Amino acid sequence: MTGTRTDFLETLRDSYSAYYDIHENESFTELPLVFRADYSSRNEKYWLTKNIKVWGNETNEHVYMFAAESFDKELVDNCIDFALADGLHISRFFLNLEKELADMTRQWNESK
Repeated sequence: MTGTRTDFLETLRDSYSAYYDIHENESFTELPLVFRADYSSRNEKYWLTKNIKVWGNETNEHVYMFAAESFDKELVDNCIDFALADGLHISRFFLNLEKELADMTRQWNESK
């Protein structure tokens, strides 16, 4: 399977567009943000009528898709800072991802 980065990003964008609202990076930032995808959902349980709510649950998900030829620590920090300033609450997975990327980069450099 061969393809370019652009093809891959288009496939991701199309996949997210089924359930997410896609926002292209037109004026968000100078960072290599390709797009932001937002998903919102609200579920509620009622008793007898909609006026008597038993419980409600709201879910909001945001995906920031950055793409560049390479990412150095400064660029990664800037991307994270942008997402935080935009209101993102970073999960433990995202924080671990930065460490895993650093470990993978170090291992790759050692194998050369």
